[in-house]
Amino acid sequence: MTDSIQFLFDEHTIQPSTSTGIFQYLPDENSVAYLNQRARIYSTREQYVPYQRSMQFFDLSSGKMSSSFPLKWSGRERIINEIQNFYAASPDSIWVYPAKFGKDLGMDMPIALLNGKGEVEFRVPMRGDRMPVPTPYGLGGIAQRGNELIISSWIAWKENRMRSPFTNLKIRNAELGVIDYKPIPYQDFNIYLYPGKRREPSTSWSSYGDLAQVSSVINQKNELVSNFPLDHRLSIQSSSGKVRRKSLPSQYLSDFPILETKLKTNKELRIQAKASGRYIVVLYDQENELYYRVGRMPLDDLEPLNDFRFQPTYIYFVMVIDSNFNLIKEKEFRSAEYLFEKGLFAAKGGLFILKNDSLPDRMIFHKLELVKRD
Repeated sequence: MTDSIQFLFDEHTIQPSTSTGIFQYLPDENSVAYLNQRARIYSTREQYVPYQRSMQFFDLSSGKMSSSFPLKWSGRERIINEIQNFYAASPDSIWVYPAKFGKDLGMDMPIALLNGKGEVEFRVPMRGDRMPVPTPYGLGGIAQRGNELIISSWIAWKENRMRSPFTNLKIRNAELGVIDYKPIPYQDFNIYLYPGKRREPSTSWSSYGDLAQVSSVINQKNELVSNFPLDHRLSIQSSSGKVRRKSLPSQYLSDFPILETKLKTNKELRIQAKASGRYIVVLYDQENELYYRVGRMPLDDLEPLNDFRFQPTYIYFVMVIDSNFNLIKEKEFRSAEYLFEKGLFAAKGGLFILKNDSLPDRMIFHKLELVKRD
């Protein structure tokens, strides 16, 4: 470790270890946005329990909170559902997307643009006829390329439009569309899940949870660089729409047995998905034009996973990739000291990761020593 930063927070801040855990670095402001929201907010009756949640911004140099505004549950500025993800173009322009299916203010799954006071500038319904359902869970679920907001979607159906991994929103005219993304990711995979009386391989990824989540960044060339959890390749889409792929297999992932296992029950699927190795996210260090691809090694022992309450200890790895998509270095991390699937962001020439602790007034990020600087 060569550097660390402490973000000092107030009494309304939720501990990141129990939060949704989404952070985003804003290079123009040298600040970090944090979605201050609990990971689960249900009562025993599966209803939402109101509490104070907010968007917070921390100055990377001082660690102090530079601004914050509440995310309201009611009224004109409300975001009534748990928030699935956000994208901050600046501290005064933040998109937030709901987590539950349903309508609000007569709109189906509306994404909202908020200003720095938490006021809703406008909303756009994100459900369209025969279009993929945006499901931007986790880091890199939403990106912006010029006037275009790009939102990840699960690859859910055989139909071409429905199988696109991205929905796009033209910001100026609020036009909703689908990115014509070819070749379609995973199109050659047969997914062997047999729910009920079905006897044919399923092509629905929605049952696979985070194995169906797409993570993307925009690089200096205005390319959309995407990570798919069960693909050794990174996919790069130019601004003209052409897609190329670069094979970057990790030394810690040889194959994905879940793709070749005939699963007969949802329990089998849950166990195999939890045990599967995967590439979790790709992050971009704009200053040095480096990519950080974070992954998780598979579990060898599946027996404890029969108890759904069992929480395994995973081993993670980080790949450092240059601007020409060549692997520079790869390193594994066996310590449970860090939250590799929550507190991550790339900034100021490094990958910052959140320590797994519960301090009452601060969160601590370490910058991983992965590449030596001249």
